[in-house]
Amino acid sequence: MVTSVQGNAATAQATVSADIYAKVDKIIAPQKSGLIRIAGTIANDQTRLSALGQLRSALASFQSVAQALSGAGLTSTATSSSKGVVGATASASVVAGTHAVEVKQLATSQTLASAVQASASTPIGTGSVTTITIDAGSAVDGKFSADGGTSKTITISSGNNTLQGIADALKQAGIDTAVVKNGDGFTLSVKGPAGASNSLRVSVSGDAAVKDLLAYNPVGTGKLTQTTAAGDAILNVDGKDVRSASNTVSTAIDGVTLTLTAAGKTSVVVAQDPSQIARNVTDLVTAYNSLNSKITELQKGDLKSDPALQQISSQLTRLVASGSFGSFGALGKAGVSVGAGGNLQVDNVQLTSAIAADPQAIGKLFTDNGNGIADQFASKLASLTGDGGRLQKQEATVNKELAALGKKKADITAVLSKEATALIKLYTDQQASANSGGGLFGSGNGKTAFDYFA
Repeated sequence: MVTSVQGNAATAQATVSADIYAKVDKIIAPQKSGLIRIAGTIANDQTRLSALGQLRSALASFQSVAQALSGAGLTSTATSSSKGVVGATASASVVAGTHAVEVKQLATSQTLASAVQASASTPIGTGSVTTITIDAGSAVDGKFSADGGTSKTITISSGNNTLQGIADALKQAGIDTAVVKNGDGFTLSVKGPAGASNSLRVSVSGDAAVKDLLAYNPVGTGKLTQTTAAGDAILNVDGKDVRSASNTVSTAIDGVTLTLTAAGKTSVVVAQDPSQIARNVTDLVTAYNSLNSKITELQKGDLKSDPALQQISSQLTRLVASGSFGSFGALGKAGVSVGAGGNLQVDNVQLTSAIAADPQAIGKLFTDNGNGIADQFASKLASLTGDGGRLQKQEATVNKELAALGKKKADITAVLSKEATALIKLYTDQQASANSGGGLFGSGNGKTAFDYFA
């Protein structure tokens, strides 16, 4: 503080003696002590805010683990007996069982090809501005409807009126397009989205040559040739027919996603995967212990006696130890207990035995209509760290205090700087007057500037 004040004063008064600085410093020293106290409080608050940020990060890390396990306490697998026909994956909550699947038809995309061109780089037409619109929709009973489908429009002119230029413009608009070379020359291939409701209609306005090459209506006439028709996937699952615009089907078996690769028959077996339960237990215990270690570290250090940390620690401990937390009591029977320092520990032998005896019951320890251990941890952490939570309120309080202290420090600094500058000027003027034999504080009255401002 003194250095900055002296520097400001020195700018205004080129020649100031060390004695003058010493006198001014002595006068304002009592007021500087207030600034020192404020600076110390600011430093402490900044440390607290940083520590609260560390706490929030640790809570978020544990929360992400709890949320990931919530709903996934018991993992299942889905296996196809003929992977060349169907691939299968299962979600966490799927019911075990065996399903008969017959793929009758794969979903296909309509593919259109232009007439053969001698070159992919030769201009087509005059280069006048031409608009190409490609719609995907339903072509049924001699009518085309683009309702609910996609529509893309591009512009062709003298800069891109070649086969390759048109292909590049269509690709840039998100249309699956390619220039295909064959023995006779080059063709433009345009592919629509999969599914029967995605037949293509190509409308062209502008240059006649481009229109003659590309205009196409699936229920009328056109110059493009259909090489593949748009169609839905058709399959039968457990005696029920299912249609899908995609070869990835997630609606045929609850909780199972089927990937269709060929026509044929297969069986899909859904089974529980007890090995995942043990990994989930280990993941949750590891994450909790990491959070507990950070809380313990902060309690002994930068957040000692902090009310937010005390409340968070108390609620988590109560959640683990409470008799009402029935899932944890059952989990204790599966080999999980509270050890030294509040950390959780796992008896792997006991856990393995419990899973083998009743994997379904152990799986429900994680999620059971909001009552599982992961469910409750995720819910509690959301309330502690979210809007209006204790942590957010504490952070807001510290930030508010920092803002007030910063303003107070700036105000005091400005006053002291002004006072010090004035004192330096007065002492300097007095010194100059004394050297010339007179002045504001003459030697006759025996007083100095220090006497007047002491």
